[in-house]
Amino acid sequence: MVHAREAAATMEHLAFERATVSPDGIAELTRREREVLGLVATGCSNDEICQRLWISAKTLEHHMHRIYLKLGLAPSRSVHRRVVAARRWAAHEAIA
Repeated sequence: MVHAREAAATMEHLAFERATVSPDGIAELTRREREVLGLVATGCSNDEICQRLWISAKTLEHHMHRIYLKLGLAPSRSVHRRVVAARRWAAHEAIA
């Protein structure tokens, strides 16, 4: 029997692998995740994003987690995932 924690870790691993199929991962994002990332890219703080989208901090945390997974941005001490995600969004919007 697979435990919930092991299943979650497996799902996250698969999401990281799947995100590498798309060149920048932006195509994998839902409409709401695109809204969140767009606000991140414009420099909005977490509080500002929560107020603008009428969501809780916990919901924002969930959206950011999913964005990082879909963009293939694993936790790292040397890379600031929020900055990398914002740059990818900006690059994507420049060619869209």
